[in-house]
Amino acid sequence: MKDEAETLRRQAEMQKEQQLQQQMKQRLENLPRFGHKRIAFFEEKTVMQRAIDELMNNNIVNLSSKTLTENFIQEVYDMYIFMPKEGTYTLTAAIAGGLLGAIAGVLHGKGRITLPFFSPISAGGSLVSTILGIGIGSILFSTFTAITMLYKPITKVNQGYGMLTIYSGIEDKQNIENYLKKYDPLNDPQG
Repeated sequence: MKDEAETLRRQAEMQKEQQLQQQMKQRLENLPRFGHKRIAFFEEKTVMQRAIDELMNNNIVNLSSKTLTENFIQEVYDMYIFMPKEGTYTLTAAIAGGLLGAIAGVLHGKGRITLPFFSPISAGGSLVSTILGIGIGSILFSTFTAITMLYKPITKVNQGYGMLTIYSGIEDKQNIENYLKKYDPLNDPQG
């Protein structure tokens, strides 16, 4: 009798656990997945509102819009920092800087050129000079590119412009671009 009660209790616990797992699975399946984020700037609020209306009519409803205030630089950076395009440019710059640094390190290690900041480690030979060149070149080029990319969106907007942020699945990326082209938002670095 005791074993029978224990078996029933275990079955009830297992059934409850299965129900919880099923509920969690359903919740996870219903979570929105946003693999794409697009930011567009509009000079006129009415044009931005028409774009919002069209996006919402086409079931792209995860939108955030605002009018930029006198603190617009911070507002843009809060939403804009490092999109995939900027990351790609920075990585490319790091690779190019590393290659140029490696060439400079090899030439310095072989005695073909003299670089004052490499001189203290010249005793390490060509390999150490090359590794140092790769590191210095990558850091300098990627830092310069990252800083340049951070200032790029600010050159195109001003106080009073509208900023529309669109979150969607990656499958809607092309549709969003097509909708936005109709309203000609300012050409931004993501575009």
